[in-house]
Parts: sequence; structure tokens; C-alpha cells
Amino acid sequence: MVTLRSLNPIGTHDTQNDTQKIAIVDLIKTEIRKNPSIMREELAEKLSKSKATITRAIKNSDEIKFVGSSKTGHWEIIDKKED
Repeated sequence: MVTLRSLNPIGTHDTQNDTQKIAIVDLIKTEIRKNPSIMREELAEKLSKSKATITRAIKNSDEIKFVGSSKTGHWEIIDKKED
């Protein structure tokens, strides 16, 4: 019998990848503060990322939400308050 060990054991974290995700969200928030009506395509172009990366970062962030319709809506940044 041969036992194979996982190359990615449960509980390990990729800190570089986590840091990059945080950096992208921070860049997105900066652009939203400049223009709350900015579109994902514009964010992707300004940040030199794909639209899918921008969409994924926004979806995984609990600090950014879109309010309103796709034509007249805008982005809002939710400030996290520490208790």
C-alpha cells in the first residue's frame, strides 16, 4: 500500500495570494471613491486586470456593493467598524 500526501494540506494559507487580493480590493475602492459610477470594464482597464478578476474581487469583498439599476446605479463602499 502506498500513502500519498497532499501537496496542499488543509489549514495552510497562501499569504502572497491573500495579500494580492487585499491590494486589488484597495485599488478598486480607490477608483470607486473617485467615480462611484465606474463600470467594471473601466476598473479592469485602469487597474490592468481582467474583468473577471475585478468581478471576483468585488464578489468576495464585503466592503463593496452596487446600489441601483445597471444603467443608473452606483458603487458604495461599506466602512467596517471595529468593535
